[in-house]
Amino acid sequence: SETARRMARSHRGHDSTRAAVGVGWPNGWAVVGGEILGWYDGAAGKTGMEPEVHSSNRSESAEHSQRSQLCIRQADDYLTRRKRRKASRKGWEAAAESVKAIAIQRGWNHNSKSLLADVAQQVSDEQGKPDIVLRLGPAIVLYSNSYDNSLPADVIEVYLGIIKSLLPELERIRNETPPTFTPETLDQRNRWRRLLGGVSGLSVR
Repeated sequence: SETARRMARSHRGHDSTRAAVGVGWPNGWAVVGGEILGWYDGAAGKTGMEPEVHSSNRSESAEHSQRSQLCIRQADDYLTRRKRRKASRKGWEAAAESVKAIAIQRGWNHNSKSLLADVAQQVSDEQGKPDIVLRLGPAIVLYSNSYDNSLPADVIEVYLGIIKSLLPELERIRNETPPTFTPETLDQRNRWRRLLGGVSGLSVR
């Protein structure tokens, strides 16, 4: 489309000292010179600030969100039955599934724990709420406890409570239009490369 050609020309001519994540892929975030221009819909040949997520992405995202809610209920049930290891595992899964739901909705890479950490940090930066990452910390501890089973039940209960308080906020973020975000630091630019690299044919530069 003319939009794609214009964006590609702009990308080729950008100042190489600025962050260029890539542009001109079929569907994805349009990024030129480190600035997020919007969501590019290759089929429609247009760019807008709201992602036009394929129905399959939206459906998959919703499934992970529902799985998150199921996991947190299972965590409570396991803890009531004093099954600390299983309660810990389900607490971790509840948080991880909620973060995955956001990543899938936005078309981001998410298939490793390090990428889930990137998703959480990116969302935290976008929202201007560093506490999002901090409140996900207990989920990491619970993941470890699902193996070593060293935490007492009352500590697991506290950590599950922190995760429960965060899940509605993550769900709100999942359902909102993602804000425009311009990577400013090297860490942010590298994070974008990891989240967007290889997505829908994106060429990372």
